[in-house]
Amino acid sequence: MISGDVRALSSVTAHVMTYVVVTSELEGSVAHAKGELAAAAVILVIVIILSPVVFLVIHRMTLTIQNYALGLSKKTKELRREKKRSDTLLYQMLPKSVALQLKLSKKVCISPFFCCFVYKLLKRAKGFDRLSFLAV
Repeated sequence: MISGDVRALSSVTAHVMTYVVVTSELEGSVAHAKGELAAAAVILVIVIILSPVVFLVIHRMTLTIQNYALGLSKKTKELRREKKRSDTLLYQMLPKSVALQLKLSKKVCISPFFCCFVYKLLKRAKGFDRLSFLAV
């Protein structure tokens, strides 16, 4: 009977030792899981706090880009309008063929008629005779 009690006692001791080992491993795992949970909670709080700031910065950047694009569009329209005005003025001052060659950065052969035209045009300017005499 004592030997049966000893066996039962040793069996119970073995089970208690197994329980203690398993319990200590579980406590270690639980402690590790709690640490990971705390780290995840901190990261979540940081993300929740910083998200509105990031969204606000992105919104302002988008508005800045849109305003820049609108300004660029206005400047492009103004540039086109001024180019049209300068082309009109150039076509009024020069024959269209000469103006087109000048716009294409080609050399322009001036005809004698054109030289006479420019001379007559400039002759109307006040003091041109005196300036042309001094230039010769």
